[in-house]
Amino acid sequence: MVIETLERIGSLTAHGIGIVMVEQNIREAMPMADKLYILAAGERRFEGKPQDVRDDRQIMDIYMGGA
Repeated sequence: MVIETLERIGSLTAHGIGIVMVEQNIREAMPMADKLYILAAGERRFEGKPQDVRDDRQIMDIYMGGA
């Protein structure tokens, strides 16, 4: 079901339709995102483009309070 949903989102965005997606699996969401917000403990901890995130370690630091 997740794969089908992501495929449909990809199809919609390819047609110029904007999507707001809330997803816990950041690895699945990042390839199709134009802008990324990471929330932790109810606070915005990161805002930027997916390519601004260097690696998984940076993501974990954000979630765990290191960034």
